[in-house]
Amino acid sequence: MLPQDEQPTIATVTDLAKLQGQPFFANAQVGDKVLIYSRAGKVILYRPGENKIIELAPINISTTTPQTSP
Repeated sequence: MLPQDEQPTIATVTDLAKLQGQPFFANAQVGDKVLIYSRAGKVILYRPGENKIIELAPINISTTTPQTSP
């Protein structure tokens, strides 16, 4: 079930060499889509040609405020 309350950030896999060593992309192919739902904390690797989810993982995107010294 996709989160209904946010639009994902979408990226397309174009260079597998840059993704080597990252377990999430172990089964990725060129043309796969990465859907990032930051508020829901989910990232999905989707293969449009097969209409199939290849991988799903939780993400933790934290925003930090820079600290200033007195």
